[in-house]
Amino acid sequence: MRSPPTVQVVLGQPSARHEEAIKWLIGAVGARTAFVGPSAAPSDGPCLHYGIEPTGEHDRCIGVVAAPSHRLWTDLLDHRLPPGAAHRRIDFDIVAATSALLDDSEAASVDPRLLDRHGRLRAADSYHGRAGHAGTAIVNRYVEVLADALLAAGLRDPLPRWPSGRRAAIGLSHDVDRPDKYAVLGAVARGGPRTWARHPDLVLRAGRDIVRWARDSDRDDFWVFEPLIASEQRLALRSTFLFASMPSHGGYGSRHDVHYDIGWPRFGPLFASMREAHVEIGLHASYEAYRWPDRFAAERRRLEDVAGVTVRGLRHHYWHLGPDVDRTLRAHEEAGFTYDSSIAFNDAPGLRRGVALPYRPWDPALARPLRVLQLPVLAMDSALFASAASGERAAERLWPFIEEVLRTGGLGVLDWHVRASYPHNREYRSWAECYQLTLERLATIPELWVTDLGSLERWWTEREELLSG
Repeated sequence: MRSPPTVQVVLGQPSARHEEAIKWLIGAVGARTAFVGPSAAPSDGPCLHYGIEPTGEHDRCIGVVAAPSHRLWTDLLDHRLPPGAAHRRIDFDIVAATSALLDDSEAASVDPRLLDRHGRLRAADSYHGRAGHAGTAIVNRYVEVLADALLAAGLRDPLPRWPSGRRAAIGLSHDVDRPDKYAVLGAVARGGPRTWARHPDLVLRAGRDIVRWARDSDRDDFWVFEPLIASEQRLALRSTFLFASMPSHGGYGSRHDVHYDIGWPRFGPLFASMREAHVEIGLHASYEAYRWPDRFAAERRRLEDVAGVTVRGLRHHYWHLGPDVDRTLRAHEEAGFTYDSSIAFNDAPGLRRGVALPYRPWDPALARPLRVLQLPVLAMDSALFASAASGERAAERLWPFIEEVLRTGGLGVLDWHVRASYPHNREYRSWAECYQLTLERLATIPELWVTDLGSLERWWTEREELLSG
């Protein structure tokens, strides 16, 4: 990538958080940021004044109003903003509004009774969801307005957002929750009396599953790794598979965790074939991992040891980040991860923090952005099938969300469970048909970069390095 242009920025009232938000917004446009004082000589390129009026000398400057109470620019989001209205002055505080969404500050005051039993906020109960914008790439639209203003002020040759002339990106990922339909039987059989005493719920589940197992004519139809990977590679697409390394019967596993164990013999050949095919493997952090920060590092090490790969990213099982999300995200950094993709709506497609671009969450305790890149999830399979829709109808329901990402030049991650990604079993056939139909459609759009999460993180990090250099 070539060297990017620079935008001079004058702050009316310096703030570390707002400086980072401005750098992120201008970086998303494709330019570097240079903070200067009000008396600095104007540069040859464009400049931005935040919370302070540009003087007559700065004829290539735009002004952005500082209004900390601004949250949603409804005229813009409802397409009522006249073209060119923001070219000289932006009368909405896109900086404060972007910070509020990326920091999730509105969720701090949410009534706990609105959260589901796993502590997750439903799309309709989120701040932007209540305004009808749960599926809108809100922050991307703020970036668009800023880009228009900077281009009108003389910005030239901004850095491309995505490689090879692509306009937007879709990340493909698979949570490996239940690749073995009857893994609970293996857990109980291998665990012995000690496991039975510690996990009586597993014994009860095993009692129910043994009846199903005896009647099942195809007991292995959830294990679809090989045909799934082949279906993606046939379309020149790549995905990330996130495996759990702490099962329900492990040292601090819970009844919500997976029942398989990556140490079982069957996983060795699978990991070897994935290494050979250069398929990315990530961590599916356990349900209770957030309770002790060192658990992330321990789970990561075990997965690396067993799979024989370097694990760069993770996603939490059930999106279960715990009550102190900032602390959990900080623990990801301490454990050495480079990206996370755990911030999502569970009940509906949409953007949990209103952004369809990678970002580094601000940590209030450290007073800086975290080094772990957040890759925003756009949709999970089960959210589309809450009403038992057919595969075709679910794919049609998903597509407008993908179009929003494409229109705003963004990134949206799709999360499809392995058993529901390839139509080999009757139970999840419609889910898998939806995924395969979506893959086929994605592959026909040359403007989209469809790839695994690690490739997205590496590209964005290299781009950030150019923007900060």
